[in-house]
Amino acid sequence: MNDFVGCSNYYNCQNIQDSQYVVNSNGIDFSSFIHDSTDISHSCDVYKSDDVTNSTQVFESQFIYDSNKVFGATNVDNSVNVLISKAVYNSTNICGCENVMNCGELRYCDNMSFSFFCSDSKNLKNCLFCSGLEGKEYHIFNRPVSKEQFEIIYKQYARQTKELELDYMREPWPENMLIPTMPNPFAYHHKHYLQLSEKFWRWIKSVPGYDAELLYKMTLNFDLL
Repeated sequence: MNDFVGCSNYYNCQNIQDSQYVVNSNGIDFSSFIHDSTDISHSCDVYKSDDVTNSTQVFESQFIYDSNKVFGATNVDNSVNVLISKAVYNSTNICGCENVMNCGELRYCDNMSFSFFCSDSKNLKNCLFCSGLEGKEYHIFNRPVSKEQFEIIYKQYARQTKELELDYMREPWPENMLIPTMPNPFAYHHKHYLQLSEKFWRWIKSVPGYDAELLYKMTLNFDLL
């Protein structure tokens, strides 16, 4: 039996409660601006997605929880800015990755944990500014460092990026679009690098072992070197 308690502005829907602006969807509660989706709860701006809870700006994704800005992804929890990735937990700005936990700024990486600003790598833990590595721990710019050295640089990195991560959560999707378009993964991901402050880039260049060639592999942008 259809249930439309507390609903407004809906079309061709089933089983929706306390929701508004819902189109071609089923199993929606306490949500708004939902299009072609199923089993959505306490969420906003969801398009062609299933099993989404407490999330916003979700596009063609499944099993998304407590996350924001998720495009073409599956099994994402407590993360922001996730594109075409699977199994992402507590991470930020992830593109083309799988099995990622407590990471940030990753591009085309798999099986990563506690690693940041890396690309084209696998099975890394506690790594910073690395590219093309596999099965490593405690590396910065592809060079091994001690645990103590890594923790010092990581704390500096965390301070540099904390304010920007808060900005991710505040930035709205324009005008609550009912039918968004899938962003170009390359353009969307690399637009982020341009938003980082000059202070951040100056700090990177001061990190011991700074390697401009590796930084280019991560950002694909000569202007940032």
